[in-house]
Amino acid sequence: SYNAKDLIRQLLQLQPRQRIEAQALLQHNWIQGTDVSDLPLRGSDTNLQQYQLMRQKMSAAIVASLHRQATLRKRFSERGADHPSAPPVSAVSADVEERELLADAFQLFDPEGKGYIDAKDLAGVIRRLGQQMTPEEVRQMIESMPGCGVSGKVHYQDYLKMASAAIKEQSRHFKAGTVIFREGDPSDYFYLITSGRVRKQTRGQENFAHGRWVGSDEQLVAGDYFGTSAILGSGKRQRHSTMVAVTDVQVVALGSETFEAGHTVDGRRPSADRAPSGDRPSAALSVSAMPPRRHSASSVAHRRSLARSLRFINMMSNNEQRSYSSGAILFKEGDEGNDMYIIKSGRVEVSCDGRDGRKHSIGQRGAGECCGETSCLIKKPRNTTVTCVSPSGCEVLCVSRDDFLQLVRGSWDVARDLVATSERHSKERRRRVNFMRTRDEVSGGDDDFPEADEET
Repeated sequence: SYNAKDLIRQLLQLQPRQRIEAQALLQHNWIQGTDVSDLPLRGSDTNLQQYQLMRQKMSAAIVASLHRQATLRKRFSERGADHPSAPPVSAVSADVEERELLADAFQLFDPEGKGYIDAKDLAGVIRRLGQQMTPEEVRQMIESMPGCGVSGKVHYQDYLKMASAAIKEQSRHFKAGTVIFREGDPSDYFYLITSGRVRKQTRGQENFAHGRWVGSDEQLVAGDYFGTSAILGSGKRQRHSTMVAVTDVQVVALGSETFEAGHTVDGRRPSADRAPSGDRPSAALSVSAMPPRRHSASSVAHRRSLARSLRFINMMSNNEQRSYSSGAILFKEGDEGNDMYIIKSGRVEVSCDGRDGRKHSIGQRGAGECCGETSCLIKKPRNTTVTCVSPSGCEVLCVSRDDFLQLVRGSWDVARDLVATSERHSKERRRRVNFMRTRDEVSGGDDDFPEADEET
């Protein structure tokens, strides 16, 4: 309003004598509430919600970028090579871990090394992280960043200010020796370490080979994360390990609403695990199919939990997006299991070869599902073939075995969901093989299938 602007203008006078005095301030029209409209500002609540949503998306993007680049830095270090730093890295103190992480993360926003971020760069980061954002949201986010102005460019130093401010808003500090949380505590926040070291102490969980995947009594450093139970899983969320600060520790704390914000469009969450109607299996493919299975409540809960874990893998891994035309093969039976795949769009067919060389379909998977995870987990060659069957082609995210196993080891929830998915896929294969074997025996055909108890 005019009165509000007038008051602010008088308060911001550089010369004290020209600045509004206390008595005049109390009598000002805006303070007194005179000439103030009783009508609410049109769209103010919506604008505030959109602003908060964009801030949450940006926070999630920064945290994911910090972890991705920290992972790359560790791998370069293990290989004895120098990790390429952001162009103006000399402006960043090498002794401050948080600033180093932010400097490295700038490369994800500016892959071409221009020294600034524009709307195209930001949209690319959002897409690679698996988040949803409209072009208008991207434009508004860029314009809201400090130093952008009319150029539409956010330079490195302005990025540092913005990222540092976003981190400080959600930053927490723990003294050395502090128990951050204990196993069994309710889950509230997911943490990313920006400086210091944390020790994870984990006991095995019943009915789950926990120790095989999730490290116990290990130390985490800057760029590592913990506490994923706050944003993943389903039902009652509780801690699966005890975390203790080894040194003074600085972390960024994110709640589930920040994680979920990255997967909304205009404030609405997209429907998960549902392929477009044009990519659903045709009737011809179901002629020899097995009887359909009903989805129990536990099955639905698993699908929802798996969807969150796959989104988390998408965000936190250095994955590669690939496109396949209809009929193209993602991997063949007998190939080495060096990658797992998350299907973004389209449908794929999973099949295996009989002893006579004929291909036998096991089933199809669509958007929001995964394949190839079992070979990565058990480190054995593929024993199925996966082929794109959508007329419009398939879009998938390819995650390397190293990245995949690191995420599995780093999160009890991801490990549980992916191990359960692997077991379900193995059961599907065994069920299909047994069904076809029984059908062939009834019809007098030869049993040309591999053993049904093989892992898939």
